[in-house]
Amino acid sequence: MDLLIEVFNSIIVLEPDNETYYFDKANAFLIAGNQAEAIKIYEVMEKKFGQSPQLLQARQRVVFEGKNAPGNAEVEALIKSDPNDITNYLYLSKMLVQKNNAIEAIALLLKAKEKLQSRYELNLALADIYRAQKNKGLLFTELKEAFNDPAMPVEKKVKIVWGMLGSFNDPDIKRTATELAALIVASHPGDAKALSLYGDVFYRQGSLREAQRQYSAALKLSDQIYPAWEQLMNILITLGDYKEAVKRGDEALSIYPNQAILYYYQAFAQHRDGANDAAISNIRFALQLDADNKQLQAMILALQGEIFIDQNKLSAADDALAKAVILDPENYMIINNYAYYLAIRNQDLNKAATMIAKAAVAVPEDRSVAHTYSVILFKQAKYDQAKSWIEKALQNNSEPDPVYIEHLGDVLYQQGNKEQALIAWERSRSAGNTSEKLMKKINEKKYFK
Repeated sequence: MDLLIEVFNSIIVLEPDNETYYFDKANAFLIAGNQAEAIKIYEVMEKKFGQSPQLLQARQRVVFEGKNAPGNAEVEALIKSDPNDITNYLYLSKMLVQKNNAIEAIALLLKAKEKLQSRYELNLALADIYRAQKNKGLLFTELKEAFNDPAMPVEKKVKIVWGMLGSFNDPDIKRTATELAALIVASHPGDAKALSLYGDVFYRQGSLREAQRQYSAALKLSDQIYPAWEQLMNILITLGDYKEAVKRGDEALSIYPNQAILYYYQAFAQHRDGANDAAISNIRFALQLDADNKQLQAMILALQGEIFIDQNKLSAADDALAKAVILDPENYMIINNYAYYLAIRNQDLNKAATMIAKAAVAVPEDRSVAHTYSVILFKQAKYDQAKSWIEKALQNNSEPDPVYIEHLGDVLYQQGNKEQALIAWERSRSAGNTSEKLMKKINEKKYFK
């Protein structure tokens, strides 16, 4: 800091009539916590340049810093120095809040709104106070007023709504964020980032189709918004629109060829669309990128294992899945899939049971994990435990799952409850299961592997 002050001293010697450098030197002292020296510089400036609104504001701010709260006379003096300068109101309200005088700060800002015919900066200052007071009604009112001010930069609007996305468990915040995002898009229909944010808002609410439309619209305006590409691919895969995902993945990779997650999404979509050779090729690219991201590498290897199973390359599949579990031992979806594949092949059942038991403890409400645990226990002829876990899987399902119900019938049959087993198999058929194996079980009233 001493060096910076010396620099300003040198500049002032060269340009003694430029008051900007005096302000800069005073600010340097203030940053260093030396208010006394800053005040001395202001005194020199008054003698040399005379009094000015800027100098008065600077001196008053230094004085306020050392007081419990700015007094009415001091507030009036600073505002009187330039009653149309919004920075005075904003600064004084901030000082009042810092001195635990929010009521006076609100009154000052409301007065400023009347005098200056409202300004978005005043709305935001009031919103900050209401947020601290947990007054959501007035907070949201001020934010909406600010967003309706054409002078408010779109970047500020986007930043505010973005900050609300993590609080969508609060229905009031979710509703207001949606309204504010709509205001941004209405005011800035040609802003790609605004449309992308609108997509984020819908995505957080689970409105995937609407989110897809907003991301697509944003990318049509600008293909340089990487997060929108990633979210769009995620949505298309979640919705099972694999052909469109492959198409959009090609576009994304032509712009961002070094993003491992895009290769993963592309490979996933290709695999589900039946193009396993192309998927394996993209997996190779994905594995070469972002090598330090163990969670992503584990997901890529797990997908590779799934494809190898489809290609009947079981040894390679085991190797890929085992590596995936080692890389991310807390990814219970990967553990579940690996354990299930081992179970349906009657291979390493003890290993599968150990893995799925860990997952069942970690995510006891996960119906897929409960089903896999039941399948493994069934393979181990532990029918009582298998029944308990398939019942948990069914309890955690919002709608009847025909596969789970069929498995319940299998367990009941092996327990000797043949009549109940037949009832379960028939329930499975009623729920939409039309597999030949199920039909054979029902027709012959017996279990078949």
